[in-house]
Amino acid sequence: MRQLLGPLSLAFLLAAAAPAGAASTADPSSLQNVTGLRPGYWKMHMVGTTHTPNFDVPINRINHVCLRPGDAQKKLFMPKTAGQCKTREDTDSDGTMHWRWTCTILHGATQGDGTVKTATDHFTSAWQMVSTLNLPSVYTTTTDMTLTGTRVAAQCPSRRR
Repeated sequence: MRQLLGPLSLAFLLAAAAPAGAASTADPSSLQNVTGLRPGYWKMHMVGTTHTPNFDVPINRINHVCLRPGDAQKKLFMPKTAGQCKTREDTDSDGTMHWRWTCTILHGATQGDGTVKTATDHFTSAWQMVSTLNLPSVYTTTTDMTLTGTRVAAQCPSRRR
């Protein structure tokens, strides 16, 4: 017997496509004219909403991320992507980076676009992602997200073992 997804289960499944503050690592040189972020301990405030077929799921959380020398800086402000993806990036003369992506995933697709404006110790990023799952029915969700990042320390906290 096939069990159907309830609205709350569906919301969490579809919202899982929204990042938890980490993103795909990419070649930092592809940031073109975007100001480089300094390594250190970063606080990210994420505010947004995942719009599902029957209701909205608000997102309001704070994550902390360690950016080490040589890390791809995009892991702070770009959503994580999975599947077969195509991306395009352009940077304005004022240093604002614009990106667009499309990914094909098992039973669906994800696409989106966003912007980021960085300085050495802070950034602001905004993006929208549309995810479609082809399950027994087709479900589409849209996630709108704004991230504000601030470098809070030069050193990352040591990990306890």
